Amino acid sequence: MSVRRIRRRSSVEKWFAPAPERESFRVRKTPDSLDSYESRSGFDENFIGSGDRRVSLPGLGSWSGVDQVAHRIDAPGEYILRYQHFSVVVARQRRMPLISAVNIDGNAPRRRVKRTDVWKLDPRIPIECQILEDCYGHAHDGFFSRGHMTRREDANWGSMKTARLADADTFHVTNAVPQAQSFNSPIWLGLESYLLTRANADHMRVSVITGPILSEDDLEMFGMQIPSQFWKVIAFVNDRTCRLSVAAYLVSQELQIEGLRELQFVFGQYRDWQVPLRRVAKLSGLDFLHLLKYDPLSSADDRFVFQLKEASDVFTQ
Repeated sequence: MSVRRIRRRSSVEKWFAPAPERESFRVRKTPDSLDSYESRSGFDENFIGSGDRRVSLPGLGSWSGVDQVAHRIDAPGEYILRYQHFSVVVARQRRMPLISAVNIDGNAPRRRVKRTDVWKLDPRIPIECQILEDCYGHAHDGFFSRGHMTRREDANWGSMKTARLADADTFHVTNAVPQAQSFNSPIWLGLESYLLTRANADHMRVSVITGPILSEDDLEMFGMQIPSQFWKVIAFVNDRTCRLSVAAYLVSQELQIEGLRELQFVFGQYRDWQVPLRRVAKLSGLDFLHLLKYDPLSSADDRFVFQLKEASDVFTQ
């Protein structure tokens, strides 16, 4: 993630300027109206196809207990927040996304949309389940950046109006996780760019599901725990086998925050790993049972890791 510097404008607004682009980021404390979200269809589980090609959101697994996820105020019993082309599930106590899943359409026009850069709350879940400011600010003071889970570029397809709406939706705080401002994994940032390029060139459809590993022993700062690992699962139809294929991926910011607690080995500095999907399921506590058979590493030991040197190294089947 790029470094963001903060300067005070007022008690209501703060502008974040990441170097070197110097784009401004504004925090807006007043949410949009509830009825403004009625048009959002969210993540489409049949986007790639139905039957054996269906890619469902992971089940809640160990997160299915009472008050584990933030339930919607406007729709009793529901917890999925649907945005334009993606959906989010928020961990109630941790106040950040547990799951963020997006559809990428290689057949649709890609839009170059001016960044919205306005971080805002979602009125459909309680405000106390969301992080608007708290841990974000100056890097030299130990504060963190807002790390998109669903990238804005991935959702920005379709008509220009639709793409602009999708861009604005990715700047909901429900789609952000605290990341060290020195955290910069080229493969983490490049993996979806690689997929996006492939999707556009081959007119593919891709589904990407992303989230943090929320562990009980995560670093605690500013009254909240900061995740040290992130996972990503990509799903698409292999153009050679014509079968659904998935790849699971893990990255760590452990070393970027090592000065804040005793270093614990996770995966190594600036290393990115493809791992069996079962490992992501175990670490995240989520249920990926419906996708396990499409993982080319399904027969590997849970402890198996493959270091990725570039995005195109990802194993598929």
